[in-house]
Amino acid sequence: MSHVVPDLVQKVLKGQDPLHILGDGSQVRHYTYGADLAKGIVDAMESPAARNEDFNLSTPVSTTVLELARLIWHKINGPDKPLRYVSDEPYEHDVARRVPSTDKATRVLGSPLTPRSTRCSMRSSLGSRCDRQWAYLTIAT
Repeated sequence: MSHVVPDLVQKVLKGQDPLHILGDGSQVRHYTYGADLAKGIVDAMESPAARNEDFNLSTPVSTTVLELARLIWHKINGPDKPLRYVSDEPYEHDVARRVPSTDKATRVLGSPLTPRSTRCSMRSSLGSRCDRQWAYLTIAT
């Protein structure tokens, strides 16, 4: 489970400027919306073709930590406030690229994750400040 989204959201909401990110921001991740992941699990449980199989359920869209930070920054601060950031020392064994293969899930289950899979929820991170327009942060389309 990634801590990146809530960590960045909280830093931006608290006014951290420049924004501190771990590493240089080039780390690649696949951020998948939780409801889409749940749907993929249900689809796998209900599909006879999926019996005794395992799958990587994820969005196929790669996003760097810096791209994510920029999107969160502008979603909260608006498009006119430029992102300023500093790179903090990364974790000692940080993985540069986490890219799951979703080919099997697509082949066996169809496409279990909808286009919403390219969004990540900011609801829990924003708490009471969240409303419908803030609920999703578009990462890619």
